[in-house]
Amino acid sequence: MLFTVEVSCCGSQWYLYAPAFGVSRFVSDKERIREEARAMIAKCGAAPSEFEIDLELGRVIDKAVLLGIELVTDQP
Repeated sequence: MLFTVEVSCCGSQWYLYAPAFGVSRFVSDKERIREEARAMIAKCGAAPSEFEIDLELGRVIDKAVLLGIELVTDQP
C-alpha cells in the first residue's frame, strides 16, 4: 500500500501532512523526513503493518498562517 505525505518548508522546519489519515507533524532535521513520515503514519494505528510512502513536495508556508495565528502589529 502506498501513502502520500505532503512535505512543506515552514521556516526552519519541515511540515509533514498525511492526507489519508489527517495527521501532521513538524520535523527539524531534513534528513529525518522520510523516517518521521513513516513513524507518523504507523503511529495513527490505521495503516497496514507494511506500507510505502511517497513524499510530495509542497509549497513554502508560514507557520503562523498554518496554525491560524493572527499576528498583531502596532502599524495602522
